[in-house]
Amino acid sequence: MYQIVIVDDEKEISSGFAQYFPWNTLGYSVVKSFSGAQEALDYIMCNTVDVVVSDVMMPGMNGVELAQKIHESGMQYKPSIILFTAHEKFEYARQAVRYGCMDYLLKSMEYEELIDAFQKIRKRLDGASGKQKKVSNGEEESDCIILAMRQYVDKDPVTATLAGAAEAAYLSPSYASRYFKKRIGMGFSEYVLEQKMHLAAELLEQPQYRIYEISEQMGYMNPVNFARAFRRYYHVSPHNYRSQKLGRAVTWEECDK
Repeated sequence: MYQIVIVDDEKEISSGFAQYFPWNTLGYSVVKSFSGAQEALDYIMCNTVDVVVSDVMMPGMNGVELAQKIHESGMQYKPSIILFTAHEKFEYARQAVRYGCMDYLLKSMEYEELIDAFQKIRKRLDGASGKQKKVSNGEEESDCIILAMRQYVDKDPVTATLAGAAEAAYLSPSYASRYFKKRIGMGFSEYVLEQKMHLAAELLEQPQYRIYEISEQMGYMNPVNFARAFRRYYHVSPHNYRSQKLGRAVTWEECDK
């Protein structure tokens, strides 16, 4: 994870942003938060930090001056600077570019916009450091949100819900649903069903489980509904799937009747 420092003279903002924004899910770890730029600079000069998220307007040294100090320092490894401010002034943005800031974000941005912004920043950091992770669809990505949602579903697809997956990724359910569909190419409910059917198929290959028992384990109280869902996914009935996998006709005792 990338080590991040947050700087804002309003302690409620710095501590709240550090504690309640889904940094870990996005691939960051908040190591410190400061209410003053000078104390933040002192820490940065003596410790390895990957990213600094700083307010602009602060008493004493402001965020732009902090960026300038870091930019002009002789540090061998300089952190990436993101200015996070309520002031939408061109001059601040121009100075941010001048001092090598990676981004200039407004506090008025919607929560989902901030999520997207820090996802993009993470990808740029990955590109700069050569770090990449593979996700199961074969694409090289570094998408911790999708990873968190998938891990939640894979842990127990039978009881998995969109609300639970969204909570695991620190997102609203509506945004999590849209994000998942955009990134994976299938709806969240489709993914849950896919995982349930994979689990059901694994159980069908174990003859000690009767089909109606597997149906109940998958959350289907009516075996007919389970058989219908399984056939839609595998294009074969659970009974015939078991026969094919076991390489023999299924005995009457292994059936549900």
